[in-house]
Amino acid sequence: MAAQMIASAAWSKLPRDLLWEIYARIASPLGRVLFTAVCRSWRVVRSLQPPPPTIPWLIISPREGGTAKRVLCPVDGALLGVPLPPVVVGTRLVGFHDGGWVAATSSVVPLSVKQRTTPWIKKLVFSVAPTLDRCILAAILADGLAVCRVGCGNNSNQWMLQSFTSSYDDIAFCRGKLYGLLRSDLFVHDIHMTKQGNPVINVARTLRLSQLPKCERMGFDINYILKHGDKLFMAKRAWCSQENKGFFFKVFELVKIRNTRNYYRWAELTKLNEHALFLSANCSRMVYMSAARRGRVETNHIYYNNVNLIGDDKSICSGVELTRCGNGQHLYCGEDRKFNGADIIMAVRYYVPSGDHNNLMWLLPPDF
Repeated sequence: MAAQMIASAAWSKLPRDLLWEIYARIASPLGRVLFTAVCRSWRVVRSLQPPPPTIPWLIISPREGGTAKRVLCPVDGALLGVPLPPVVVGTRLVGFHDGGWVAATSSVVPLSVKQRTTPWIKKLVFSVAPTLDRCILAAILADGLAVCRVGCGNNSNQWMLQSFTSSYDDIAFCRGKLYGLLRSDLFVHDIHMTKQGNPVINVARTLRLSQLPKCERMGFDINYILKHGDKLFMAKRAWCSQENKGFFFKVFELVKIRNTRNYYRWAELTKLNEHALFLSANCSRMVYMSAARRGRVETNHIYYNNVNLIGDDKSICSGVELTRCGNGQHLYCGEDRKFNGADIIMAVRYYVPSGDHNNLMWLLPPDF
């Protein structure tokens, strides 16, 4: 007993700068919890400065015990149970915001009485943090867009709809505007506020873009756009036909062409450097990862999930079963095929080989 007390005292007297260096290298959320549980002096280190950014978690189960969703922490493979309010259980997840915010819907958007249609939400994005009154929600519908301010449950603050002939592949807020991606075309919407404080979408204008860098073939029009800082990025599935190699991702940054007026181009990125890219139908995020971080998630990699990509089986070299998720389905993880001599960003896919599992989605939890 005396030896244990001496050892405990020795651990508690370690220099704080050394303890912070150790804490900053812990990628696992469970590891961080265990770190702060050692003793009071270690818990104090946690509060000395902002923690390293968290890595997105993957929501893999629509329900568990009727009151929770399960999430996978990819840095260490740990499974976490996330309790949910009963009203949310069984709903579809359609969007997210940093800090653990998730948007869920049963099936329809609550439109005003004058709008008789009840469209189905494909994806929802936030303009700013949902805790702010000026936060605007934008939703992709089957035939257009809908916008509203946070807290649209009263009669004076309703969803406003704008119809289109087709649905966007993806949308994102960036620099105060709403961007919509349809295959390789990029559209911009200005949003103005009515006297009642409701947002209204202006008619889309097409952004003037130079031609995309040549790809042998795009794969099934699987396209993503996302904001990182004040920049806009796009990720597209491409096909390498040499020796029937398979699919991979191309990543582009939207940049303005010098000495031109309102003319842009997609500049291809061959490396993500200290970042990793997380893609899913309802949540896409680029995350900075310090070189000191440890775990199964690597920099300069893309981590993605899609449901039932037809013809995409050959793009996975090998799959490792991670866990069993809802309805008896199994979640697998596999690295995309490596192409000799091809300058591509390596990607890792999380997938369910059979059935419809639409709730696979990344979640960016609070920093802790």
